[in-house]
Amino acid sequence: MQKHEITRIRKDVVRRTLRVTAKEYLTPRMLRIVFQSDELQGFDSPSPDDHIKIFLPSPGDEKPISRDFTPRAWDLGAGTFTH
Repeated sequence: MQKHEITRIRKDVVRRTLRVTAKEYLTPRMLRIVFQSDELQGFDSPSPDDHIKIFLPSPGDEKPISRDFTPRAWDLGAGTFTH
C-alpha cells in the first residue's frame, strides 16, 4: 500500500490592493466575491485547501478586520480573483 504524503508549500507574503467588482449570494450566509487588481501577477494557489487572508478597513478602528478566503478561480490576464 502506498503511503499518502502531505507536502506543505510555503509562499512569500505579497501584499496586494484589490477592489470588489461583483458579489453574489449563493446562500443567505455564503457570498461569492470577485476582486480585481493589476497587482495579481504571480498569484498562484496550488492546492484546493489553500487560503488567502484579506484585510478590510474597520470603521472607527485603526486595526483592520481580517478574513481568510479560499481561492476558487483567478484569471491573471484579466486581473480577477474569485472567492
